[in-house]
Amino acid sequence: MRTGSLILILIFEVAVVALLQLVPVNINAELLKINSKFIFGVTGSNDIAIVILLLVLVFLIYLTAKSKKFILTLADALLIAGICSNLLDRVFRGGATDYISIGRLPTFNIADIFIVVGIIVLGTSYILKAEK
Repeated sequence: MRTGSLILILIFEVAVVALLQLVPVNINAELLKINSKFIFGVTGSNDIAIVILLLVLVFLIYLTAKSKKFILTLADALLIAGICSNLLDRVFRGGATDYISIGRLPTFNIADIFIVVGIIVLGTSYILKAEK
């Protein structure tokens, strides 16, 4: 994949995530939670979470720019979208906005889904590559 194409994809992705942050959404207030915790509910400073997310974001953009395989670019794109969304939430709202509740699962958001699916795609890709 050419670097120019990748940059355009990343700019588009970040623009879409940023616009989604600005769209007012009517959500059941009982489900809406500002989650100031970080990975797996670990309590920590929102500022530290922002720094970690920025570092991971830069690293993923670097990896994506070097990637020549579609599946790795897809996984990185999902991770970048989820991280950008959580990062914007933390900067502008003080924590990630969680609004999806299913049974006994912790409340989560679409960015969390992107991150989990991105990790699964990335992990599966490396496992299948290692088996060859």
